[in-house]
Amino acid sequence: MPPTPSHPHPSPFLAYLHAYSLICTRAFLIDLYHTVALCPFADLLNHSSEAHTSLSADDFVCHQCGSLAECPHDIPSTTGVVRRLEHLDDDERRRIQATDDTVDLRVDRRAIRRGEEVLNSYGENLGDGRLMTEWGFLEEGSTGGSISFGLEELGPGGQRWVNMSARGWEVSLGKAGEEDDDPLICLPPDDKPWSLDLDAEGTLGVNVWAVAYLGVAAELRDGDDAEAVKRSLRELLGAWAEIGEDDCNGPVRISREVFTAVGRVTALFQTRLAALYAADKTIDQLFEQRDVSGDEACKRWR
Repeated sequence: MPPTPSHPHPSPFLAYLHAYSLICTRAFLIDLYHTVALCPFADLLNHSSEAHTSLSADDFVCHQCGSLAECPHDIPSTTGVVRRLEHLDDDERRRIQATDDTVDLRVDRRAIRRGEEVLNSYGENLGDGRLMTEWGFLEEGSTGGSISFGLEELGPGGQRWVNMSARGWEVSLGKAGEEDDDPLICLPPDDKPWSLDLDAEGTLGVNVWAVAYLGVAAELRDGDDAEAVKRSLRELLGAWAEIGEDDCNGPVRISREVFTAVGRVTALFQTRLAALYAADKTIDQLFEQRDVSGDEACKRWR
């Protein structure tokens, strides 16, 4: 970057990246004239999908000079009101002639209690990809849903899992699963009982484990796939709980099938992560990718 009176020596590229990130993660889209702008105080508020406030501005300003009131650039119409302001009623047109153009931060959803953090919304229904790309953070609890996998990614256990699911099977994870503060395995949502997902909290869906295990399991006792998967889950979750114990100093024993299935799941995640690496993509491609689900993005950029 060229030198300035405040910085007589050219700035390094890292300084440019720092300045760019500050602007990108703090600027707001205002209107056609000002485009994006830094709004004092407004960027201090954290984002929430259940915010107290919203940032608002009259976006129908003149795109050439930024005037909110009538200006020499306006196009007249047969109604006697310039076209830019035709959508306003008489009271609103009188208001903008007599007031300054401002950006307002308004409380518009619910009361704010004393001592409560005031939260703003950076946009409705923002996915995790867009929050990270445009604002540099992810909302606590995640807003972007899950990462889905296809049967073809999960290996040879897919058909056995399909047959097992067609017959119907249920599993309860109990204290070693879904009730943990930091669970390893999660049940699918009620509206998608056969989803193959890694959920928004990074927890492995039970169906993904089932497909991975069935693909590596040796000859199954009694040929009952569902019971074999349940046994593998008990073994896996038991080993996970043992690893988490404070007095666990020695090795944890698990069967060869469970160990191999863990390796297959790990390789699956590593493959997906590598496929999402996009350092060589243009900014337009990144913006196109930001709200694409994980499995679609993997196929698109592989």
